[in-house]
Amino acid sequence: MKLNQYWRFDFVKNVYAEIYSDRLFISIDALAASFPNGVYTTLRTRQSKFALQLAAHFSRLVDGFKLNDYQFPYEINQLRAPLSAILVGLSGDEHKVRLHIPFQEPNFCNIVVEELKPYPNRCYEDGVAVKTNHLLRINPLAKQSSFIELSKAEKNLLRKEELEESLILSDSGAILEGLTSNFFGIKSNSVFTASQNVLYGITRAILLEAAETGGYKIIFKPIDYHLVFELDEAFITSTSRKVMPVVQIDNKKVGDGRPGPVTKNLIKLFQVIFDAKFESI
Repeated sequence: MKLNQYWRFDFVKNVYAEIYSDRLFISIDALAASFPNGVYTTLRTRQSKFALQLAAHFSRLVDGFKLNDYQFPYEINQLRAPLSAILVGLSGDEHKVRLHIPFQEPNFCNIVVEELKPYPNRCYEDGVAVKTNHLLRINPLAKQSSFIELSKAEKNLLRKEELEESLILSDSGAILEGLTSNFFGIKSNSVFTASQNVLYGITRAILLEAAETGGYKIIFKPIDYHLVFELDEAFITSTSRKVMPVVQIDNKKVGDGRPGPVTKNLIKLFQVIFDAKFESI
């Protein structure tokens, strides 16, 4: 992507400006890796007017400062006007928007936008394969941009091996979360997911609501990597993926190697709640 999809908002002057460059970036993450350390969040928008749980994303940015012993001294809702103006001028129905605020320069917000293209149907019909890693988030509750650089090599490996995601393992071998997703396992119609040392993803919350709606028992306990063979099903959730079935973890097959009935039902329940969570910008 070119940097003409990159803007910077000034909270003090209440103005935004487009940033131009001849450099080419292949993704939002590639560009964000060049930013100084700070907090970020990634929005999903529709029709240039709506964003998925926008207020929750704004709270994530402010809370990220507090979790890292910084104060954010401005009104975060100032971002609504520039976001609206930027999106109106873009083509495409859905976009992925990265908001990044540096710790040392909280008066600026970097706004990076790329058109959101849907994943191939095969990812949901056949499921995806993932790998594992032993990376460590300094503060799992906050989305720090320093983790983007830390996970860069792992993401390059994913592209090389044509894998969808890499799951973070704890020191004890528990599956915590993905680099850019939350992880869920299904055993005997119960939904398992870690509740400690993970990012409380906004899409994760929608999935948990869907599971409650469907009457599934939710167990806040991570799946042990060595017990993957006991899983009936598994999936990951994120802003761009929504609910994506996982059928293989490293060389371990999940269940019968196909997306299962619980995952398929949760995808349907999730979509209904997901569509209702878009807010006016």
